[in-house]
Amino acid sequence: MSRPQAQHHGRMVERLYLTPQIVDEVAAPALGERWIADSALKGFGLRVWRKKSGDAGKAYCVRTTDDAGRSTRRSWSHWDLAYGSSWLFREYSLGDLLERARSEARDHIDQIKGRATLADEEQLQRNSAALLARSLTLEGAAKGVLQAMAIRQVSQRSRDRTFKLFYQHVPAVLGAKLLTELTVADLEAVLSSSSLTPSNLETLRAFLGQAASVLSRFHLEGPLRFYDARDLKLAPRDRLDGCLIDWDLKSFEHALSRLGERQDRWRQRMCIRFYLEFHAPLVRVMRARWDEVFDVRGRRLRGLAEEARFYREWRWSDRPWHRERFTIQMNSHLMDVLRLVREQYPASPFLFPSSSGRRVPHIATVAHAWTEALHDLGLPFVSLKDFRERYHEELGSTAYWFDDKRYFEPPPFEK
Repeated sequence: MSRPQAQHHGRMVERLYLTPQIVDEVAAPALGERWIADSALKGFGLRVWRKKSGDAGKAYCVRTTDDAGRSTRRSWSHWDLAYGSSWLFREYSLGDLLERARSEARDHIDQIKGRATLADEEQLQRNSAALLARSLTLEGAAKGVLQAMAIRQVSQRSRDRTFKLFYQHVPAVLGAKLLTELTVADLEAVLSSSSLTPSNLETLRAFLGQAASVLSRFHLEGPLRFYDARDLKLAPRDRLDGCLIDWDLKSFEHALSRLGERQDRWRQRMCIRFYLEFHAPLVRVMRARWDEVFDVRGRRLRGLAEEARFYREWRWSDRPWHRERFTIQMNSHLMDVLRLVREQYPASPFLFPSSSGRRVPHIATVAHAWTEALHDLGLPFVSLKDFRERYHEELGSTAYWFDDKRYFEPPPFEK
């Protein structure tokens, strides 16, 4: 494919759509500078050069003019885009940081041209939304959460159940109350109802917490703060985990081993197993991807032929600095999951794929599998979150949490 070229101050200018692969593989000239203009963003491109000493380099660059016709130049090196982080610099190539460079270049060009930047426009939208949020009632927020559930393809049955619970147990006066005036006592009064079964109590608590937390998305707070809504208690603690008070670490390990005994709902059961070991929110575990599983040298998991006994980490794709280590046992479960996914869902990038072919390509709930697990263990209803908290408390009290014998020893770092 031929590339349009033009002369620019004695240098050859190339124009093409930059991609991470092009950025990483483009070669430096024998001597001097090569300028590749990005066809996706006018004024942005890639500088590639070679000095007389033979040293070569590359950097993203903006070349544009302001309203007065003054020429402006600015470059972003690999280190600049890594924000001075040696880890990001080592783990991500210059091509991997292309979209970050485009975003910063777009804002820089807008500032030079006297235009509102994308960040400015987003802030205006947030300010407008915040004004609307101040007039939002609990009932209005609840309807918004239900609409979001529909967008996420949550089943109609689950949405109907949640809708029914809200209007059965939330008084109309409370539903008409502004979120900016809502208090913890208001919601806990609803949750203290003796007519709520444990399962319905958990569902309503989570739903009210989401509805009451809507304000926090606009950086607004009333008497009810974000962490108050997030940590709403279902009931006194002894009612929830009284059945677990006498459990020791062996009791929890036995319960966890029972999760893998049944073959039905293996995706949900394995997801529960991973959730209980990790610290991440359940929704994050349900959408975990294979390209987020790395070894200590930053190499992604490639296949079943790899050595199963190997140090691995789970790194969130949007927050790569967040890492969770796989224990020896969890690494074995990871290979089991990989085998099952390769057999049943070979095209899925997720650890726990959806089998229904919906727009959401990963599982969206583990409620049925958890209810079955509690029944198999002979336990009354305990929320998955409270079970994990109690399990982690036991790990910490025995110092087993920090026992390196639970993990593979990381191989020495190779330069």
